[in-house]
Amino acid sequence: MTLRRNHGRATAAAMAGFSPSTGARIEADPRPPSERATPRGRRRPDPLAAVWDADILPMLEAAPGLRPVTLLAELRRRHPDLPAGIRRTLERRVRHWQALAGPARDVIFRQEHPPGRQGLSDFTEAASLGVSIAGQPLEHRLYHFRLAFSGWQHVRVVLGGESFAALAEGLQDALWTLGGAPLEHRSDSLSAAFRNLTRDAAEDQTRRYEALCAHYDMRPTRNNAGIAHENGSIEAPPAHQRVRPVIGSETLLAAGACQSMLGGRPLNRSGILSLDFHGLTFMGPPELLAYPSMWPGAVIVMTLANVGRGDGPDLKRVASVALMAGPSRRVFAAGGVRHMDDIRALRDAGAAGVLVATALHQGKIKAGDLELIAG
Repeated sequence: MTLRRNHGRATAAAMAGFSPSTGARIEADPRPPSERATPRGRRRPDPLAAVWDADILPMLEAAPGLRPVTLLAELRRRHPDLPAGIRRTLERRVRHWQALAGPARDVIFRQEHPPGRQGLSDFTEAASLGVSIAGQPLEHRLYHFRLAFSGWQHVRVVLGGESFAALAEGLQDALWTLGGAPLEHRSDSLSAAFRNLTRDAAEDQTRRYEALCAHYDMRPTRNNAGIAHENGSIEAPPAHQRVRPVIGSETLLAAGACQSMLGGRPLNRSGILSLDFHGLTFMGPPELLAYPSMWPGAVIVMTLANVGRGDGPDLKRVASVALMAGPSRRVFAAGGVRHMDDIRALRDAGAAGVLVATALHQGKIKAGDLELIAG
């Protein structure tokens, strides 16, 4: 457009390197073609208009993990007169709904810890233990050191509160007990070095901490304040506390028996419920099957008669339980899985996972197959 100010259309177009007709088109409308194009409207009626709000949305809101093929099968059962060739349209609409209104996806921060690279320090409050000497509460806490790769740990009792002296003594005690030092030492935001100190004193403590790490040829690092996952290797609960018991419904005389089996803890926070079926019969208290509000966040649909027989999974029952479970629970299928097609069918039925044994032992499903379907 700058050339056009001083030259005629044909001359300006030639100097810019395009034809006079192109120059006339640009002069009439300088917007790029992508901005001039008008959105193409729908050229045929929406085949899902009559069933989207009434049928599809309620099913998706109850079980967001349902696959389009499962939805389509249920739609054809309810509306046999649905037109053919709507699967691709349904898939696009479901993907669009899941992106805008579906449940949030889990975010995982994977931590890799090569051998010998990182050691971590942290302080743990011990007041809740109620330790006392001669009837007087003992004010103390625990200094905790851990190697990220092997899990080797060292604990030292600290009398009083956190301090740089407590950190230095605990760290040196741990390294001497270990007989070596990692390449890097990570502390929990260096709270022991900074708490209740003036700026000059804090800088002095920082230099002392760096000098301590340098003496043992370690690189000093610290967590960013408020970022809990950065210290997960030491702050994560022990393995025995992460175990979740599986309670089979066939072992229960009453729905309330779950809580007594878990030491008084409610099932919905502590365990996994296995809904056991033998043929068409539910093995367990009827109220446990009738009221999904009693179920925990993870539920197994166990078809006992199909285990190890190779008859195929009970797809209809898994889909039914997935609808009852709703979006806040994950449903796992067990029994009858023969090959990868069964796993894909269970995924389409709403299962979040599958328990597989016989097909793995017989070599019908390989480890690579599971990695492929897991994505």
